[in-house]
Amino acid sequence: SNQEILQNLFVVAESGGIQAIFNEDGSMNLQIDDSLKMPTVLDQKVRDLLQEKYSQSMRYEVKKTMITTKIKEGTSVEEFHKDQQEIAKDLQRLIDSYGFTDKFKVDISTIGTNIMHKTTGKDKGTELILEWISKRKIKPQRFIAFGDSIPDIPMAEKINEAGHPVELVYVGKNKLPKDNYPFKITRTQNSYDKGAVEFL
Repeated sequence: SNQEILQNLFVVAESGGIQAIFNEDGSMNLQIDDSLKMPTVLDQKVRDLLQEKYSQSMRYEVKKTMITTKIKEGTSVEEFHKDQQEIAKDLQRLIDSYGFTDKFKVDISTIGTNIMHKTTGKDKGTELILEWISKRKIKPQRFIAFGDSIPDIPMAEKINEAGHPVELVYVGKNKLPKDNYPFKITRTQNSYDKGAVEFL
């Protein structure tokens, strides 16, 4: 049946905090790493901060294992990035004030700013994907990783370290931190979703 094809789909979200696999009947089996849940007090403080200071350009996004502030619809990316520099400092101050400096980090992406565990990241999520592929004895001929911000690069780095051929399709606007990587990088003319469509 068509549902069986879903068994070849493995989804990792929230930088490794959530995994989804599919059963034979097509139903989804969601696995949340409860050890990564955020403290309620920190979550509430971020919500308060958004209301008080950043409600023009950002909104709160409900997540299971991280705290996320996202660009508000209708806000220009440039305007958001100005405020993002500020909120990143505010979030770090909150982390420090609650004594979570060794445990949590601020993660900046193109349209969001997150508080997440230091043990999570795009590399951690990629490791879970590689484990799943190995368990299922799938031998991909090549990998394509899409990214629109600097924290996405570790996806391709992790795949390359594991000895697989990988290409990073970079659809972001920033300059990459290094000139040379040990894998192919393709930059698209368009950015973000339009860049991904352009490549595909």
